[in-house]
Amino acid sequence: MGTPTFAAFVTEKYPRGIGASLGNFEKLIAMRHRYEANHAATRERMDWLRRTVRDLLNPEQEKNGTNQHTPGGRDNITPTERGTDPDYLLRRLKRDAPEAAARVLRGEVSAHRAAVEAGIRKPTATFPLDPVAMARTLKRRLSEDELDQLIEALGEVGG
Repeated sequence: MGTPTFAAFVTEKYPRGIGASLGNFEKLIAMRHRYEANHAATRERMDWLRRTVRDLLNPEQEKNGTNQHTPGGRDNITPTERGTDPDYLLRRLKRDAPEAAARVLRGEVSAHRAAVEAGIRKPTATFPLDPVAMARTLKRRLSEDELDQLIEALGEVGG
């Protein structure tokens, strides 16, 4: 008898398994936790759980062609233990900024916000492609000195 798979555990009757169909089990895992919408740490933990269960149910699944937006996909920037993987960011916060990690786990801030505040990640922004709307956004987000640097940099690039 070979090593039992997670799928076999799901489908085997009690006491060897939980006796569920794979379809029903996948529906159960896809259900949203009541705090996911408003609690970043819960959302990140549930996303990790869903990815882990999908990986366990489909161990032979080809990982090429997937990314962080593919159901069950992983980060396509670096190995799955780093990069945009929320679990990596939380581990990094625990290691480098334990107070920030504690705030994430309490649901006070998202892991990304805590990493920005701790200096682990640089702040980012999304801008509309309309130049006037972009200017308004930049004016709100940047200091006068930063705006002057931007104007100077744009002059150098535009040459």
